[in-house]
Amino acid sequence: MPFMQFYCDILKIMNRLNVNLNVTQQLNITADLLTSIDIMEMNFDELNEFLMQESESNVMMDYEGMSAGFDDGMDLLGNISQDKSLKTHLEEQAMMSGLKEEELKILYFLIDNLDERGFLNLDASEVSEMIGAKEDKVQKSMETLRSFDPVGVGSANVVEALLLQSGGDEDLERIIENHLRDIYEGKFNKISKELGISAEEVFKISKKLKKLNPIPAMGFGTGEDVIFIKPEIFLREEEGVLKTTILDNKINVGINDYYMRMLREGADKDTVDYLKKGYNRAKFIINSIERRNSNLEMTVEEIVKRQREFFLFGGTLRPMTQIEVARALGVSASTISRIVRNKYLSCSAGIFELKYFFNRRPTETQNISADFIKKQIRSIVEGEDRAKPLSDEKITDKLQSRGIDIKRRTVAKYRKEAKIPKSTLRRLAYEEEKK
Repeated sequence: MPFMQFYCDILKIMNRLNVNLNVTQQLNITADLLTSIDIMEMNFDELNEFLMQESESNVMMDYEGMSAGFDDGMDLLGNISQDKSLKTHLEEQAMMSGLKEEELKILYFLIDNLDERGFLNLDASEVSEMIGAKEDKVQKSMETLRSFDPVGVGSANVVEALLLQSGGDEDLERIIENHLRDIYEGKFNKISKELGISAEEVFKISKKLKKLNPIPAMGFGTGEDVIFIKPEIFLREEEGVLKTTILDNKINVGINDYYMRMLREGADKDTVDYLKKGYNRAKFIINSIERRNSNLEMTVEEIVKRQREFFLFGGTLRPMTQIEVARALGVSASTISRIVRNKYLSCSAGIFELKYFFNRRPTETQNISADFIKKQIRSIVEGEDRAKPLSDEKITDKLQSRGIDIKRRTVAKYRKEAKIPKSTLRRLAYEEEKK
């Protein structure tokens, strides 16, 4: 064979080998990247299962399975919603109350019309008109409902629910009625001057306030099939400071000492290659878990900082998008999206998926959350003349009169998301009730 032909054949073979090597390297990089992304998205239980499988297939990696129910001083079961619904709990009390049939009928109607928080957004005159009962009997039934457990059920709003729990403490009542936001913002001196009491006394009252339950339905199930959720982030309040604890699988992951000594001391080439591959895989997984945990910790801290009012007082969620949090933390929006996937936080208000705390703004210029606007729409609809329900255009006008600059189509969208029927359906429902 001529030398030139032989040389060309050699070049072809080398090029083919280089291509195959590059493809193999690219495949390895892609596989590692996908594994890293998968780890970022895994919740505690998913990561636990993944690590168990990895430790079984990789002799270089040791992992001791870790339970999400470890005792760190928190009562996890106390934070998980009970199976019994609030409605069932109240109906059981109604049955034991010894009321007459007509009174029970009114009471059951009131219970059926509680919202998801345990509030009653109807007054006595409205209920009287809707069910044809005397207004004074309705009023008496409303008082009976408010005497039931949990304290605050049947209230019109958070303020009323808190007042029912105040125990007659006049200073606490004045703060509830006039200074909830001042308490949140830590304006103790302002409250002190306006109420004529010391700042120290205001602080003591604020501690009492934080022990009250702003949402009567908190802790009750929906009455539907129970889905068991294991939170991995736990938030507690200590003297006005919010503290988080996050379950960490990484503390139980390590490199096997026996096989590590074998790798260091040297063995036959095939064994060394096999152990090196396992070691690199184990180190890569440990590093990926560190990145996951670091991103999760940063994200949770940012959520808690931005939604502090909600965690302390059960207020409305503030506007917050995943893009904003990503910018604040210096990571990509896709990282935040992955890190909040299927991960749950337990706090005094219940158990929430991390995604729950993100609220988009209706416009770039308004510092108002979609959650807040939906509540405003519901408030407007609840106060309308039911015989002449408000159109989306009229609701838009009312929102704008409240200083909320919003378009009609956005109002229609939020109304649908809040599961409020359009005006024609609300009018038809009213006419059906009158028959």
